[in-house]
Amino acid sequence: MTEEAGKHLAYRRVNLWCMLVVLSVISFQGRTALAETGEFSENPPARFAINLMSTQTLNEPGSLPRVETSATHQIYNIAVEIDGTTWHRLRLGFFASEEDAAAALPGLHDDYPDAWIARVSDREQELFASNSTARSPDKSGSTGPGTTDPSDVTVLAESNAGPGPEPYTDSLQVDALRHQPTIMETTTTEVLSPLMDVVRRADERRPDDQFQTLFFNRPLTIGGKYEASPEHRANYNLDGDEDRDLTRVNQELRLEMLYEVDPRLAVFLEPQVLHRWDRKSGRDDESEFEVRRGQSWIYYSLWPESGLALQIGRQNLKERRSWWWDVDLDAARLHFRRATVVAELGIAKEVFPVSLDDLDDDIPPEQEDVTRGFGRWKWQWANLQNLEFFWLSERDRSGSYQDNVVIPEDREDILDADLDWLGARAIGRWKKKPLGTFFYWADVASVRGTEVLTEFSELGNGLIEANETRQVDIRGWAIDAGLTLRPRKNRQLSFTASYAVGSGDDDPDPLRDRSFRQTGLNTNKGKHRGVTRFRYYGELLRPELSNLRVLTFAIGRQFLSASSMDLAYHNYRQVYADTVLRSARISTPLTGENRDVGDEIDLVIGIEEWRHWELKFIGSVFRAGDAYGPGAQERAYRADMQLKYIF
Repeated sequence: MTEEAGKHLAYRRVNLWCMLVVLSVISFQGRTALAETGEFSENPPARFAINLMSTQTLNEPGSLPRVETSATHQIYNIAVEIDGTTWHRLRLGFFASEEDAAAALPGLHDDYPDAWIARVSDREQELFASNSTARSPDKSGSTGPGTTDPSDVTVLAESNAGPGPEPYTDSLQVDALRHQPTIMETTTTEVLSPLMDVVRRADERRPDDQFQTLFFNRPLTIGGKYEASPEHRANYNLDGDEDRDLTRVNQELRLEMLYEVDPRLAVFLEPQVLHRWDRKSGRDDESEFEVRRGQSWIYYSLWPESGLALQIGRQNLKERRSWWWDVDLDAARLHFRRATVVAELGIAKEVFPVSLDDLDDDIPPEQEDVTRGFGRWKWQWANLQNLEFFWLSERDRSGSYQDNVVIPEDREDILDADLDWLGARAIGRWKKKPLGTFFYWADVASVRGTEVLTEFSELGNGLIEANETRQVDIRGWAIDAGLTLRPRKNRQLSFTASYAVGSGDDDPDPLRDRSFRQTGLNTNKGKHRGVTRFRYYGELLRPELSNLRVLTFAIGRQFLSASSMDLAYHNYRQVYADTVLRSARISTPLTGENRDVGDEIDLVIGIEEWRHWELKFIGSVFRAGDAYGPGAQERAYRADMQLKYIF
């Protein structure tokens, strides 16, 4: 780095940190101003509830799972008329803050998977609030002893009968559900949940006491996170005689700014600062600092009563298992949300480089002129049972290079794909006495299209030459299915078994490939009833489900109030012996003569006991199989810790 470039980088860092300090001061002053005007209070009233489920008909007594409760929280039904249709919402309230409600939410998702947090109106709280002051539950979702059957709930028949029903107990009898009050003001509760869903990435939470201020008399919320992740990798080259170990420390700071222009329009900005430090055996230490544009979008509720909204800008595309996608993209997306149906449809194309240091450069070659269409439709066809359908279309119009064309090596683009993915998912749960609760999932997918592959040779001086181009016909399929048992007598434990396979190719024709490939937008991360997500195909190997079979057995246990431990075993075997294992972290090539890839054991511990802090530990060991030839029986290791502060 030249002296001039170093000064420029230092100047940019100083400007960035000055900006963060100024924003923090403004936010603190704005929060104080809000408190003085009564718009913000350090002790806000209980204005949040958890919407357990929404149906068009009342549920029969005894038909719903029981909920652990106390006299300070109550279950109630509220009838809401939307576009001429009456919806019966089963809710648990009230909570003094969104954070308190978020703490109770994980303990309810087992029986009410689509539960979400709603900010309630003054009218709703007046009708249904307890005579007692709401207090915070512990993170298991319980504020004290006792359970209530949601079907056995008494509500007020008349709004002038008092501030709310008497604190309920197990002895309450059902009757008055048919006499529910109807509340017409639903805009706030309809809009809040979808907006929070698009703001936060998968498995992310934020505290209730975020900085707040007024900007042109409209609320501006400022928050974010800081994360530090030290990691050590050992023997990834499967050669104990050659030391290529890596120690890495990643740091990330995200500043999130949500501005609600009006009840239907919101703007979100998320600048990111990243720093990475690497120490590799036998090499000098490396350090990299980068400023990125994270999410930056506009969200507009087209017709609040219809559940239709439009989101434009860089946004997070996610789904619960991250098997299809979990990534930030420049996109325009339509959201549709009703009681039993959630859908999204969009188009995505990278418009600017992600790194703000590269704004004068081109978009990375692998993303340049790539347009994606995507869609997802989720239908709750029965209580606790869901079907989902996925579609993704990718069109790469960057074009391939002619033979003998010389280009800079940083513009290398070996693959141009025109592919279409279609798939479906069944996910849900059922109770089987006396064993306990079974949680299941089954994903199926197919891919079709063409790939244009270009081979390059190195010329030196940072230049490469295009040598050969060929077009390959792609056809493939994949299945991923699993089952988790939570025993009835010990609900803290979970036992999981799963099997996944992605088709392979044994056709010698180089112009045909029957191997499945995932979308490239996936992270393959999910939960086994614990508090934290992890890579369910292995934290160390991290393979793509292509020409591969993965058999997994796992045991998990929740402990304390918001912590869990998962121990997972994975066995890997290729469908057809090949020299390539797509996307795998192990750098040693396979021999192509044996299908036994190896085994991996992962230990994942997540601790989320604090309001602002989260801690995660990951330990992994991989034993290489016979497919690695001389590297067979070698072991690779990974240790990782993630410390996160949310604000």
